[in-house]
Amino acid sequence: MKKLYLWGIWTLFVSASISQENEARSPLLYQEKADVVFRNLAEVLGIGINLHGAIYEKYNGENPDDPQNHTVYQMTGVVSSSWCFPKIQCVDKSLGIEQIPLSVFKSIATYHGAFKHKRSPSLKDRWKILEMAEHLSTFPIEYIVVKTDSMFKLLFSYFEYKDKNGDGKIIPEEITKMRSDAFVEYCYAAAGYPIMDADITTSTGAAILVSLAANTNLYPSVQNARMEDSDIKNPEVYVYESAGEKESNSGEYLSYNILARDMLSGPGILEIWDANPTPEGKPYASWISDSTQTAHVYTPGDFPALGKLDAKIKWKFRVIDQSGNYTVASPVPVVKSVSFFLAEGKQQVINGLAAHKIMQAHRNSSESASASSEDDKDWMGVSRCPSLLQRKVWMDLILDGRDSIFTT
Repeated sequence: MKKLYLWGIWTLFVSASISQENEARSPLLYQEKADVVFRNLAEVLGIGINLHGAIYEKYNGENPDDPQNHTVYQMTGVVSSSWCFPKIQCVDKSLGIEQIPLSVFKSIATYHGAFKHKRSPSLKDRWKILEMAEHLSTFPIEYIVVKTDSMFKLLFSYFEYKDKNGDGKIIPEEITKMRSDAFVEYCYAAAGYPIMDADITTSTGAAILVSLAANTNLYPSVQNARMEDSDIKNPEVYVYESAGEKESNSGEYLSYNILARDMLSGPGILEIWDANPTPEGKPYASWISDSTQTAHVYTPGDFPALGKLDAKIKWKFRVIDQSGNYTVASPVPVVKSVSFFLAEGKQQVINGLAAHKIMQAHRNSSESASASSEDDKDWMGVSRCPSLLQRKVWMDLILDGRDSIFTT
């Protein structure tokens, strides 16, 4: 990781830590951005054939626990079929790539949950997977079986393409037909995360996978077996008092900055709640961030209500990530935060965990130097600013541990 060096500007701010209502989340009920979700393939004329996969896209607002408020991209597949002779069972209608509610995907057949690539893509790469899914949806790519095809063709057909310029690369314009697992495979491989051992975005890799399917050795269940249960993470949320509380005729206003970090889906909606809500159960105010970054700072400058909260009311803050996973935070004034400037001129804010580690490093370094002066107590109550060299050493320690709110 790139080392970041300090200018020497080190400022302590009065702040608040949080009480996080942080429930564990099952991949059967929740997911992260660009996870692959699987269900049984719908039964056609009483016959169920393997699994069907889709790529989870995003949470769209309202109740995050309701799958109706989430969307996925899928290669839809066969919608209807009928008996036919001599093929026995023929496709009447099939559809290509669609964006649909997760609730619809789940309702068709037994749902198996959300799965991740074994290499656990970064948020940046998850965006690439979704960008390719959306991009593919703009092309007239058909499902692997179409009207009048035998349904049994599904057993050994996977991917059809034409490498028109012979460059060995398969681009979206050259794809003509895909099965649902081929759609998932292509989106992941295009982002640098092939699920199978061959890269479907190359003619060599595509030929290998097509051959596996032709020999009935490749199904969505094979793809599913090469993935892991999604590791669902709720957002990390840090609530900090802003400098300078304002007074009103009726009393004091509170002003807060909300720092949120979510490594796999990115921070999404911030909601402000009265800790003793009305029966209607509506947030006092809310804002949406669709940033592609892993961290976001909600400030009174962007959201004025954050700077004018009645001090007589107990407030809670809920951050919902872009996949619907959430954390509720309540201010508890027990720690301080640190802000400083990087050489590039960016402001950096260290979270409570990192602050604790810096404090511990300072204490350890003070003890090793046999420092007993009151001025050498940990800097949570420091009256003497640490030296620039000490700060650099501590910050290298924290940044190497990737505990900072923002990373580069």
